[in-house]
Amino acid sequence: MKRVQPFLVMFLLLVAGPLVFGQEKGFSVEAKPQEVLEDRVGIGERYALLIGISKYSNPTINLNYADRDAQAFQELLLDPQIGAYKPENVRLLINEEATRKNIMSALNSWLGNRVREEDSVLIYYSGHGALGNGSEAYWVTHDADVEDLYASALSNKDISQLIAGLAAKRKLTLIDSCYSEATAQKYRALVPSDVFSEFQGEGVVAITASTGQEKSVEIGGHGAFTYHLLEGMEGKGDANNNGVVELDELWNYLNEKVQKTAADAGNRQTPVLLADRLEHGFPVSINPARAAGATLSQLKQLYSEGKITVAEIGEAEQLFSQRGANPDLRKLYQDLASGTLTPEYFRRLREGSRTETPVPSTPVQLGGPVAGSSEMPMAGANPEELAAYRSAELMNTAGGWQQFLTQYPSSALTERARSRLTELETQQRAEAMAYDIAKASNTEEGWRQYLSRFPGGNHITEAKNRIEQLEAARRRKEREPAAYIMAESQNSEEGWGNFIREFPESQLAVLAQNRLDELRKVNREKENSLYARALENDSPQLWDQYIQEFPDGRFLADAMAKRTVAVRRVEEQNQYQIAAVTNTLDSWEAYLGKFPDGTNAGTARTRIQQITWATFADVTPIPGGTFQMGNARGNGDEKPPHKVELDAFHMGRTEVTNAQYSKFLEETGRRAPPAPSFDSNYLNAQPDVPVVNVTYADTEAFCKWLTEKIGTPARLPTEAEWEYAARGGQAGTLYPWGMGDPKTQARYKDNAPKGVKTVGKEPFAPNKFGLYNMSGNVAEWVGDYYSDKYYKSSAARKPSGPSSGKERVVRGGSWKTGKDELSVSSRFKMEPHKTDETMGFRVVITGLPQ
Repeated sequence: MKRVQPFLVMFLLLVAGPLVFGQEKGFSVEAKPQEVLEDRVGIGERYALLIGISKYSNPTINLNYADRDAQAFQELLLDPQIGAYKPENVRLLINEEATRKNIMSALNSWLGNRVREEDSVLIYYSGHGALGNGSEAYWVTHDADVEDLYASALSNKDISQLIAGLAAKRKLTLIDSCYSEATAQKYRALVPSDVFSEFQGEGVVAITASTGQEKSVEIGGHGAFTYHLLEGMEGKGDANNNGVVELDELWNYLNEKVQKTAADAGNRQTPVLLADRLEHGFPVSINPARAAGATLSQLKQLYSEGKITVAEIGEAEQLFSQRGANPDLRKLYQDLASGTLTPEYFRRLREGSRTETPVPSTPVQLGGPVAGSSEMPMAGANPEELAAYRSAELMNTAGGWQQFLTQYPSSALTERARSRLTELETQQRAEAMAYDIAKASNTEEGWRQYLSRFPGGNHITEAKNRIEQLEAARRRKEREPAAYIMAESQNSEEGWGNFIREFPESQLAVLAQNRLDELRKVNREKENSLYARALENDSPQLWDQYIQEFPDGRFLADAMAKRTVAVRRVEEQNQYQIAAVTNTLDSWEAYLGKFPDGTNAGTARTRIQQITWATFADVTPIPGGTFQMGNARGNGDEKPPHKVELDAFHMGRTEVTNAQYSKFLEETGRRAPPAPSFDSNYLNAQPDVPVVNVTYADTEAFCKWLTEKIGTPARLPTEAEWEYAARGGQAGTLYPWGMGDPKTQARYKDNAPKGVKTVGKEPFAPNKFGLYNMSGNVAEWVGDYYSDKYYKSSAARKPSGPSSGKERVVRGGSWKTGKDELSVSSRFKMEPHKTDETMGFRVVITGLPQ
């Protein structure tokens, strides 16, 4: 059953002005509930939205009395003797009607389009309440999914914001939320001290059925609280018997009755009032018995004065002693008692009300002849008076009847004309009042009622224009819930922004703005995080991701600029990698041509210079490695054989040529070496063969010059480098080419011709490392000092010879030596200052990429 579990009833009153105890009560006994509940306290229209849900789309959480509670409140509010609400101002949503969309539409569109500042609003909810994630409280609507309250139910926060957005100064909210077995298994019960905090604020009054830990007692098909709430509003709460049930009286009645009913049932149930200040003098309902007595008292006075008949006073007593009597007829008697209607006009209107026909039953036509008039002039009127009367009758205007009465103040037709003028003025006042009401309410319904009653009225154009405008606004408002749900499903800044732009004045715009602000906060944090990552990594991929995810981001311009730089940097890195891997003049020049100011431009220029001069030097890479140096069968200075490890280096594929040396001489002005005996113009005439007759100092000067040109050290090879390169990676061989006869492999004395003795790259093939003429042709200076004992103490890694000596090592044999001297392990020596026409040199360059 609905109230087996603890539940809460919130009774909240939100008012614009201060709420103070102890004021003098400003109400007297009146015959008109509508005036007491509206005019006397400055309230305009009163609206009520009543929601009761017993049947849910998930039947396992159905309730017993929630829908009946809402229907009972509707009946009470519509009773003209108690609530006196206009039927068109009360909307009831029960069970299948009480969906999330319909409730939001009713709050936002139905109320939002009608309510003005001077109006009051009552909202009643009876049904399940539950807590979702983060302790957010929800109204569980008919179509809600208890597994996903956030997307399907209505949160207290959203509801309170919608209610707060209504223009009315007075807003009364009653919440009867229960927590059945089904929902309690998934969501814990709400805590009264804070669960309805969203509804609190200046001028808020909250009355709960119990402390939240107590069980509710049932009585008469309702919980004790609801039962006595209805009972109190029906008049029993009117403690001072002034005809009006006020808020403080209702609280005192509830507090006493609920506790007593619970105690009689053997239970404990204590209502709780939560309020900073409670308004003293705010009317909640009318005490019908007291109000009816006041009306009857005034009617009896009219009877004593002979203005109404005994039948009329009897009919009035019967009307005001019964609930559910003809409300239209009862309203006519109230207007008669207050003086709003004259007895004569009351009797004319009463005939329609008795048959429950709306009064007036036909539209009132102001001005012009009265259709179907069959009045006959009284006897004694002369023809002139008759003509004037008929003229006024055809006009049927106040001016026409006034003119007749001015001309014929004592005619036999004067009373009849005066009656017609009074009737017309009454109609005009009725039209003016209907216009004022329509203008004040400014609703489609109000303007349509005006047009219906006064189709020829003075304001029909304005009424039609306002209906058209309000229709358009209503249709627009009716689209709002669906548009809001669409924006909610998208949950994007664009979606919420579009909704706010389309419905800027909507109550839902407040919720939408809150959702947009929350989403912007999340997106801003995400944007900041992604921007920080992009700054840290500075990769095109992360900048692309930022630009794609935040096309309107705060850092977009900076991101696009940085992306351009990052893309160019990556392109430069890729181009640099290509150049570094291929290490060709073309690739480095391509890099430098595209990125002249790149981060690796200096390196590129250096490499271009190196490659240019390395090309000039005609060197080839020699890989690092380990080999057996010396020869156990060779001369004494070739022993003992020993293991040597070397790093990689570059070595000239040939000995330095006449052309290369001539370039050196040209740039440095150094003196040219003497011509050999076999060619007096050797240096100039033989560009592609080795330069000869150079001293050790000449070789050092050349290497220094080449170092400056190439930007990395150029020098003579060490003795170990020379032998390692000569072997070409082959172990145990005698010559650079292997073990074969040297006659077809090298230039030496057995095959040296007459004339020019030296050769270039032709006619002999290079060794395995691509080096030409490592044996024969010309002997080559190396960098080491000579010592015949050095091999006994040579370093195992990168040996560079003795630290001093008188002679330098010469390697390789020449065109003048025999084949025994062509061995790769043979060692020779020469004093550094000497030259010989059989002597040249070969360069080594370190620091170049392999």
